[in-house]
Amino acid sequence: MNHPREPFERLLDVFDDPFKAIAEREGFIFDPSIGHVRRALRLKNDPLKRGVYLEFKDHWMQSDPIDPEVFLGCSAWTASHVLIKKFYEGKLSGLTKCIGEKLRLAVSEVKTVSDEIITRDGVSLADLGKGLVKL
Repeated sequence: MNHPREPFERLLDVFDDPFKAIAEREGFIFDPSIGHVRRALRLKNDPLKRGVYLEFKDHWMQSDPIDPEVFLGCSAWTASHVLIKKFYEGKLSGLTKCIGEKLRLAVSEVKTVSDEIITRDGVSLADLGKGLVKL
């Protein structure tokens, strides 16, 4: 073991195949986020920086090492706003039962997001940076 977070990174390995499959089918890039405890799908050369991601709800050091709380969401960014939508929040074990369905929903949603939707429904990066908005 090279780093104490490695056991936590390995907990997400079970999701690599579903992430890879939907990335290939839907035109996304699979990002295993080496050195971070997350998985992501990103659209290539996307000015809106749209993607789908899976992360621990809390920092890995404060997470349950066996069945941590996770969330699956999608996000899209412009120069001034960010839009974030969650598709799953709960125990890792619960997500293993529905990962395919939740990934399909998140990918479908993020592909429809436009600059106008991000600005209208998202939060200002300025407000986010000042701590005025909680995601």
